Amino acid sequence: MAPEWGHNGRSLLHHRERSRADSGLPVTVDVNVSTGAFHTVIGQGSLLKGTLEINHGIQVDGVFRGRVTTPTALLVNDGGEVVADVVEVGSAEIHGIVNGTIRARDWVRIGATGRIRGGVETPRLIVEEGASIVET
Repeated sequence: MAPEWGHNGRSLLHHRERSRADSGLPVTVDVNVSTGAFHTVIGQGSLLKGTLEINHGIQVDGVFRGRVTTPTALLVNDGGEVVADVVEVGSAEIHGIVNGTIRARDWVRIGATGRIRGGVETPRLIVEEGASIVET
C-alpha cells in the first residue's frame, strides 16, 4: 500500500476495514498510525536487547530482542524484527517480523509483508493479503 500524506507532510499508514455488525449494517473502522507519533525508534541496522517499558509509541526498523510493553502503539516496519515471548501493547502494526505472542488491547494489523511466528491476542485483527501468522 502506498503511503498517504497528512497535512503536516508526515506519512500515514492507513487501513480501512469493512465488516457487518450484528445488526447487519456495515461498520467502518479507520486505523491510522502516524510515523511522527513514535518517540522511540530502533533504527535500521541496529540490534537492541533488553526490556522496553515505555509510555509512548515504539517503531522498530532494526532488531529488538527482549520484552516490549507500551500502552500505545508498536510499529514494526518491513525489515524490522521483534523477538519476545510476549509483546504487550495498546495496538500493533506489523510489516516486518514478530517472533512471539502479541497481546494488544485495541487492535493488531498485519501488513502484506508482515510475519508473526507465535500468537495474537486482540479484540480486532486486520490481516492484509500476503501476511502470515504461524502459531507456535
